[in-house]
Amino acid sequence: MNASIHPFFHHLKYSTIAVIFTAFSACGGGGNGGGGLVPPAPAAPTYSYYTGAPTATSAVGGLFSVSSASPGAPATVDASALATTFQSPTSISRNETLYTGNTDAASGTISNYRPYAVVFAANGRLYKQYVDQAPAPVQVSNVTNIGTGPGDGTASATTNDLCDVTTVPDFANPENSIVIYAQAGANRICGNTDDVYSWLRLNTNASTAPALLTVLPVAPVYSDTGAITNTVAINALGRLVKLDANFGGTATTISFGPFIDGEWLGHLSLTRTLLFLRGFGATTGELRIVDTGANSLTGVLGTITNGALWSKVHAYDSSYVYFVGNDAVGTAAGVIQRFPVSGTAAATTFLDASTVLGFTAQITDLDHTSNAVVVEGNNGAGSYGIVSAPKNGAAAVIIASSTTEGIFLYGVSNTGYVYYDRWPATFSGHRAEAKRDDGTGLVTYGDANGAEWVGFHYATAFSAFDSESYYQHLVVAEYAAAATDMAGATLSVVNPGTAAKNGTVVGTVPAGIQYLYGAGEGTRALWRGFDGDNEIFYADTAVAGSLTRVTTDAVNQQLIY
Repeated sequence: MNASIHPFFHHLKYSTIAVIFTAFSACGGGGNGGGGLVPPAPAAPTYSYYTGAPTATSAVGGLFSVSSASPGAPATVDASALATTFQSPTSISRNETLYTGNTDAASGTISNYRPYAVVFAANGRLYKQYVDQAPAPVQVSNVTNIGTGPGDGTASATTNDLCDVTTVPDFANPENSIVIYAQAGANRICGNTDDVYSWLRLNTNASTAPALLTVLPVAPVYSDTGAITNTVAINALGRLVKLDANFGGTATTISFGPFIDGEWLGHLSLTRTLLFLRGFGATTGELRIVDTGANSLTGVLGTITNGALWSKVHAYDSSYVYFVGNDAVGTAAGVIQRFPVSGTAAATTFLDASTVLGFTAQITDLDHTSNAVVVEGNNGAGSYGIVSAPKNGAAAVIIASSTTEGIFLYGVSNTGYVYYDRWPATFSGHRAEAKRDDGTGLVTYGDANGAEWVGFHYATAFSAFDSESYYQHLVVAEYAAAATDMAGATLSVVNPGTAAKNGTVVGTVPAGIQYLYGAGEGTRALWRGFDGDNEIFYADTAVAGSLTRVTTDAVNQQLIY
């Protein structure tokens, strides 16, 4: 298949999360509305993974595992494994973590959401490494032609260079999960129209070949048990069609289009999926809802002026889809629009952030609590602000605003707290703050010496039909006296629901580490520090003193998400 976008699934707010916020929908006519609870899998994974850094001519970085039992002693999984490379304007992910969880169709929730396996490439082949096992990679399929070059069209690149690995989880049986990988194609450049896509199941044995994709995958269709039952795709004629779980069978035409590409933005109900679509020859993008039960597609509910450069700033709850468009050159708008998840009405303006903030703002981030939509905006020239707009249409309030310091939104809680940083020019002036979404209840951290938010550990249970994944724990770094960087900072765990420190201190940032950040699901995660190059750390936000330095070398290690 030739395509200009990565298929199926794109990481959302933090690539660390790889969260399938929108977990499952029933296949056409197949859902019975029952509980569909998947039996629980083993407890929290024992191992986390990172790679070394690629070079300018080769993506080889090596894959390494970190055990929670002995995090200071990493093990080599495969020294020839490929790492992510960074090419403007996107990164090329040559490995990915496959996630799983327990789905409950009756309540519309996912619980025990967790990593299941890391999919990676090495020595021309694809492998899976289970996260609950010591290094023991298993070959997936008989592919042997995966190139190690940079995929950038240079002399070191080849037509087979690996461009991307994408996983689509099957929650009923993780081994049935879909793996899609792309190779550079004839021009030896990743991320353009001649990329070649192939696919396989995670359980594909070492003697079975992958299959070439002849359609552009757009979205999976799930049963009420979380099994992949069908796929929504764009065929060679530009039609939006529903196929079987193997991208084949008798196609059901949902829309004649024609469309050039499409993207899955989330599931709104058991059968209704939010899509981003672009037509042939069109510069605009379209937000529509496909119903895989009725095999129907709504009209255009929201329009993105420059569809090719849309930053995907959007959110949804059980009532509305909220989104931020852009202008002809791709600059984010300062206006939030919304339309009902029923798809019965087109988008209308919900919030003009520029009017509230008093400067022409570009909205760069969007979250929501139970009662409000919270956005970060800036004018690109030093003015920043965070605005909270009640969903019921009441007057919006300014959470924070400044023309002299950066203000950055880091997330919200289901109880209505908004978490953000203030960064003036003076390091000791940095503040981590929290405030309720009605503008009350200010909490400031690190009053004496400064502070910032550094750890974002997400809950492992969430609504399948809500874009917001709330935190289980936050970590604030409170600087040491007279500090000029993060070295010596105390890392305290904060309860997102109350904005109060819970008494757990995971550690102190070691000398020489200029900054340290981390994110993950549950309490355990690998973090990344910087001391002139990237270093790997381990932290468990449920265990005091758990911060452990994993690497001390001069290699720019990468986390795997």
